[in-house]
Amino acid sequence: MKPDFTSYTEVQIAYDLSKLRALQEDRRALFTRLDNAVRSGWVMPKEARAEVGLPPVSGGDQPLPRPALTRAAPVKERVISFKAGELTADSLQALVDIGVPHLTDELDRYFNGQRRRVVRSLTRPTDSLPDGA
Repeated sequence: MKPDFTSYTEVQIAYDLSKLRALQEDRRALFTRLDNAVRSGWVMPKEARAEVGLPPVSGGDQPLPRPALTRAAPVKERVISFKAGELTADSLQALVDIGVPHLTDELDRYFNGQRRRVVRSLTRPTDSLPDGA
């Protein structure tokens, strides 16, 4: 096909396969791969944008700033010891105390969601109810 257009040896002709969906990389995998590469500093933002066909942005030739490492507040440790086959009342209470804040948050989210669903179902117009309701 090339001889029909030019005799220059520097010119190369190739098929553009970028629009064939069957040969394209999964977009989610591509974006995940590029995101990881930019965050780790291996790829500059402008290179990642070019890879997906987006124009460059200001500052895209610099690596992303790394988040500052902050020292976490010290965690109050509570040592719970068990002897084989023995669970004391203090040990059991310590286990409950450890789980209560997390459990309370989960229960609050659950019951708030239930409350919203009930309110929605009670305020729904009657014409949207199924026949026989």
